[in-house]
Amino acid sequence: MARASPRGPLRPPGGSGRSAFGESPCRPYKPRLTLPDVGSDFEARLSPRVVATSVLGTVVLLAEAALMLGLSFWAPWPASTIFLSTAALLVVLLVAIALLAIRGYRIEPGVLRVTRPLWASSHSLSGLHAAARDPSALRFTWMGFGNNGFFALNGWRRVEPYGWCRVLATDAANAVVLRTAKATYIVTPDRPDEFIAQVLALSPRA
Repeated sequence: MARASPRGPLRPPGGSGRSAFGESPCRPYKPRLTLPDVGSDFEARLSPRVVATSVLGTVVLLAEAALMLGLSFWAPWPASTIFLSTAALLVVLLVAIALLAIRGYRIEPGVLRVTRPLWASSHSLSGLHAAARDPSALRFTWMGFGNNGFFALNGWRRVEPYGWCRVLATDAANAVVLRTAKATYIVTPDRPDEFIAQVLALSPRA
């Protein structure tokens, strides 16, 4: 009876390193690290200024609407119709401003998603030049238009040295400036440094 070789299993001639079944020996699995397709959710916290402006604006609009509604019951026609229509318009204005409030942000590949109460707006980050914190980006300026603190800072303003910027913000202390080939955005995520890291990882650079 033949004895087993003390050197282990027989190998085929040529020393190819293959097993007796003609297959290569197993190699350890090395997982590939890939970036996520979607970043984390970031909150848009309201600054004390935005809270105060929102409370004051809500009280003023509701008080004016109530006054117009009350006058509509006492004024003769057609003045009563005018008062009633004004009250309705004030309520509609308040609802419209509230629906444009900014609740948070999310970064997707090449896209900034701005979360609002019932929907989300999308803004392209294609051709990103830079992403950096700048708490002074929301300083006072005469050149701008839009909502300046009623539930959010939502509009356009000219800020040096960036030029015209699309403002989608709620708290100046967390301001982050995103400069792309076509637009500059000012946003205020609750975790600015983590937000910038995800923007740089998920957005195509110029």
